[in-house]
Amino acid sequence: MTSTKLDIFPVGCSGLVCYLGDSISMETNKLVHAFSEYLKTKLLTKITAVVPSYHSITIFYDSINFSYKEIYQEIKGHFNRYTSSKINREHTIYKIPICFSSTFGTELPKVAEHNKLKTEEVIQLYLEKMYPIYMIGFIPGFPYLGGLNPKLATPRLTKPKTVLKGSVGIAGHQTGIYPFESPGGWNIIGRTPISIFSTKNNGTENFKPGDLVKFFEINIEGFNEIEQLVKEDNYSIKKEVRFIDSH
Repeated sequence: MTSTKLDIFPVGCSGLVCYLGDSISMETNKLVHAFSEYLKTKLLTKITAVVPSYHSITIFYDSINFSYKEIYQEIKGHFNRYTSSKINREHTIYKIPICFSSTFGTELPKVAEHNKLKTEEVIQLYLEKMYPIYMIGFIPGFPYLGGLNPKLATPRLTKPKTVLKGSVGIAGHQTGIYPFESPGGWNIIGRTPISIFSTKNNGTENFKPGDLVKFFEINIEGFNEIEQLVKEDNYSIKKEVRFIDSH
């Protein structure tokens, strides 16, 4: 069971922020996303937006018809009821292909050297984990993934560079996927041929905070094959749904 800490503070004239913990952790982040979904159903007619982050939730409400005090008290009450119950939440697990070819994994040797590992060990440790999506930023569709094995933690690059779409990188204790070409300072260890973000309704899956990512390895031939299928709109991201205890 995660901590039942809840601190609420006003944000402007029609918002408030709820802190569910003092630090970033998988357990706190899981509670943040689960409680966010819970509030959307319970305060449906009173709130205008719910924005989950690492360990907080920012909520905007209808300040014309409801006061800060009313929303504050309702959230407190819902939090007490939620944390005293056992609720299983539906999670989507996305299975993402990744190619660790030296063509793509330009910083893979650096990650290995920094952590005193062989590149094969880096790959093995990376593929073992299932990564929760903490939040979406710093560019549209970029998933910040938690749960990285501490043995793979590597500082950001000192000098940013242009990063290709689909590149998978490590920065500190986090990992992530670049949804399109962008400047970036993460250590790139591989690349996926699939599209993870689109503003069009073309079947592309846009990840959501609280979902999970599991990588599986492909070689360069597999990369080229899937990349062609993606171009032809003939590739669907493999996924499964599980019910996981949100506490």
